[in-house]
Amino acid sequence: KREGQNTGFHREVLLDLARGFFGAGSETIRISVDWMTLVMAGFPEDQKKIHMEIDAVIGRDRFPSYEEHLQMPYTEAAVCELMRWKSIIPLNLMRSTLKDTELKGYFIPKDMHVLLDLARGFLGAGSETIRI
Repeated sequence: KREGQNTGFHREVLLDLARGFFGAGSETIRISVDWMTLVMAGFPEDQKKIHMEIDAVIGRDRFPSYEEHLQMPYTEAAVCELMRWKSIIPLNLMRSTLKDTELKGYFIPKDMHVLLDLARGFLGAGSETIRI
């Protein structure tokens, strides 16, 4: 903040935003790691394949680079499958219709709040169900 200028900047607001940003980011990562640990305990053969692939590409004596995930298709597929199966965000953000809409024979009025059920789509349950 420059002296003599009212920028509308408040340190407390910035700190609160930073806490929310880092808290939300670390929480989603922690939940994903927890799920991967739990799921791999139930699938030891897959866990061994992932471990072998990581050791073959990265080894045990250094940190991985971002690009190396492309060289580990089995590990990448396992992570993608985990995100599909154990979604940490099963319901998307709320949306509102911009105009009167009809979907699969159901009338949805303008300004109606709607949610997209991501988990239902990822689980292959079909898109025929509409809850009102």
